[in-house]
Amino acid sequence: MRWHSQIWRSLSTSSRLGITSRWVIPRMLPSASAGSAQVTSMRSTIPLSNRRLVAVLGAITMSTLAPTSGGAVPNSATMTCTNPVSGANWKIRIDFAKSTVDSNPARINDANISWRDLTAGGKYTLDRKSGKLTVVVASSTGGYFLYDLCKPD
Repeated sequence: MRWHSQIWRSLSTSSRLGITSRWVIPRMLPSASAGSAQVTSMRSTIPLSNRRLVAVLGAITMSTLAPTSGGAVPNSATMTCTNPVSGANWKIRIDFAKSTVDSNPARINDANISWRDLTAGGKYTLDRKSGKLTVVVASSTGGYFLYDLCKPD
């Protein structure tokens, strides 16, 4: 059997199986008999209607797994932090979407939010459960620690 007639048979078999694609790419498989080869289609033999169903189900699954903007985590939060000794307070703004605190890059996880403020020269760690803020300021004489308390606005 000639090669082109094998391709034609592969195309007609694909049509009978419900594959409506215009292109069916044949591939040659060695046959048991010498001098001949078997042509099979690389195209899936799943009917088109089933392939559409699988694609729709996959899209629905992916859309349910994707995070939504109205989820439990807000995009940003503003907190008021207070020094318990002096009573001084200030506000910090946490942007969860950009992972920043007052425009400084931050590491945000379930337990802590930590960031470094280059202008004030401190390293900050906020405990998300208790609201305790630890500030570490390094200096040539050893540095110091500050312990503050933050509450959401």
